Amino acid sequence: MGMDFTLQLLGFGDTPNGPFVSDFISQEGGTNSTMLFGKITKNPRTVVPEPATLSGLGLLGIYFIARRRTKKG
Repeated sequence: MGMDFTLQLLGFGDTPNGPFVSDFISQEGGTNSTMLFGKITKNPRTVVPEPATLSGLGLLGIYFIARRRTKKG
């Protein structure tokens, strides 16, 4: 069973605690360097209902609609 992770890019800067820079300029032919910081987080598990549950709820809804129409008529 695998686990899902997300990579969140925090920004460019000199230290991981910031401040992060939004841009930097290098002259033509020149060089520039900085570090890119990010963090990896584990995604929370999302509960997906089983198809049988969805079908059962759908049939229950149809039953109540049909019952309501029968009482009106």
